Amino acid sequence: MKIELSSRVIKAFRKKSGFISFHLTGHLFIGTNASFSITAYLKNISSFFILPNGIRVEFDSVGISEWSDIPFDGKMMVHGIYLSSISNLTAVKACIADLTIKHCFSFTGHPLENETEIYNRKVLIRKYF
Repeated sequence: MKIELSSRVIKAFRKKSGFISFHLTGHLFIGTNASFSITAYLKNISSFFILPNGIRVEFDSVGISEWSDIPFDGKMMVHGIYLSSISNLTAVKACIADLTIKHCFSFTGHPLENETEIYNRKVLIRKYF
């Protein structure tokens, strides 16, 4: 099963507290020959990105739409994905960050099924500074 991420942008916003929040909204394209409820089988999803200076920022919240956002065509499901986090950073520059999403599909319920990574280079932009 091949999974790809559509979004190319992590958006950064300054909070009233002075800290930076990060948001990514996009779609997961899941190559499959059967439609299914992704939330029933997707386990242990987590995500983080690494800035060019080596700082790692974990996304605190990961949300995925339960059912495909478009009618299933027999080849691909498309699910919305929403990542967000409030960091302890007070400044960030526009740059290219390395994003990693880790997930595990568990169709058998076995706890030791393989974890998979989706890796993409993403554009990080500053907004509302």
